Amino acid sequence: MYLLRPTHEVVAERIASSADATALFDFPGTIELEGVARDIGVLPTPAGLAEYMAEAEKGAAWQFETLRQEVIDLEPAMIKLVDEFSASEVSRIRRFQPVDEATKHKVWELLKDTTRDSIVRNQLPPKGYKLGIRDAMSMFAFRYALCIMIYYLNWVADGSTVKKLDRRVNDVIDLQIGAMATFFNGVLSMDKQVRSVSQGARAALRNFGAFVGDDWTPAGALLTTDSEHIT
Repeated sequence: MYLLRPTHEVVAERIASSADATALFDFPGTIELEGVARDIGVLPTPAGLAEYMAEAEKGAAWQFETLRQEVIDLEPAMIKLVDEFSASEVSRIRRFQPVDEATKHKVWELLKDTTRDSIVRNQLPPKGYKLGIRDAMSMFAFRYALCIMIYYLNWVADGSTVKKLDRRVNDVIDLQIGAMATFFNGVLSMDKQVRSVSQGARAALRNFGAFVGDDWTPAGALLTTDSEHIT
């Protein structure tokens, strides 16, 4: 088990290989977490554990509130997204039908805008530095924006159903997990939306020629010689 660094700490990391992905691990934090896990099972409770957990709870509450604000800020963008597409384009998206080049261009421009907003919000890159699209693809900021875009398109496909705020906060957490998982072997989840976003992001990044971790294969699974299906 390894602990990953907080997403706001890794937005500037350039991950172009599995070796680079080790930069996403929080090794000191992993050791600390293992110690806390052991202490929780000890009776009587070790000195300082209650104080440690109280501070950790404050940090978690701050992160959750930050995500709530991010979701609130996303709401107008989600509504605006529908206005970017014509009625026929929305209809094709909802029916999962192929779209024309003009629609693909809109999606690409929206992806670039979302990525730019994410990079600016995190004050990246340094002033005066020109960030190329190839470099951006190796960054968490781009991949998170890609997951947001796929989430948007799913949102349109589902009929633009508005969820309660806390449900949408959970969705944003899923998007962050999906984005981080593109550097690794994917997401193990029974949640249809999580799988859809994760698989869509991985496929898109591969199509762009960006690094994506090898897909997770269940233990004992064999690849057949006459198809691409796992048996």
